[in-house]
Amino acid sequence: FTYSVSHDMRAPLRWIVGSSKMLLEDHGEGLNAESESLLRRQISAGNKLSKLIDDLLTYARLARKPMARDKVDLAAVVRRQLSDHPDVQLEAPEELLARGDADMLEMVVQNIVENALKYRSPERPLRIAIGNVKTDQGPAFFVRDNGIGFDQKYVHKIFAAFERLHRDTEYPGTGIGLANVKRIIERHGGQVWAGGTPDGGATFFFTLP
Repeated sequence: FTYSVSHDMRAPLRWIVGSSKMLLEDHGEGLNAESESLLRRQISAGNKLSKLIDDLLTYARLARKPMARDKVDLAAVVRRQLSDHPDVQLEAPEELLARGDADMLEMVVQNIVENALKYRSPERPLRIAIGNVKTDQGPAFFVRDNGIGFDQKYVHKIFAAFERLHRDTEYPGTGIGLANVKRIIERHGGQVWAGGTPDGGATFFFTLP
């Protein structure tokens, strides 16, 4: 099924996007403003659907992927991801070791950090902190940011696939990233949860038994 979705849906999608681009390149000067706008929207929608297919395939594969148990330095993962974002202020220990599947845990941290980068506040420089803390659920790792945050009454939507708290025109996305985080942590036998306030940042916690 996964292969069929990947192959059979991508082929016509590539044709739609490719032919639309060709029309713009070869006949763009002869199109009126409305026709050109429709083609550009068609390309944009096709690219978004392609990204959604990729994310859905990743989500499906996470349920079957064999798991390893390795030592993973989560602080190093964050530093690598922020190497292209020198404006971000990072608070992290020199080393933050976790045990689990290296590829999966890297995806967890990447998705949470990408979330912070996407929902940063335009009013202040972005700060991201990563570490560990004692919680009611036991020792947990956390990733905290000072971004736009969210209203806690919507917390039940945070990790659900396709659920988004913002319009796509404001913050583009597919709504799969944090669902992947939840699936990975639960496959490790852990828990994941989040806290936030509007314009007060967000904090994501996860445990790894």
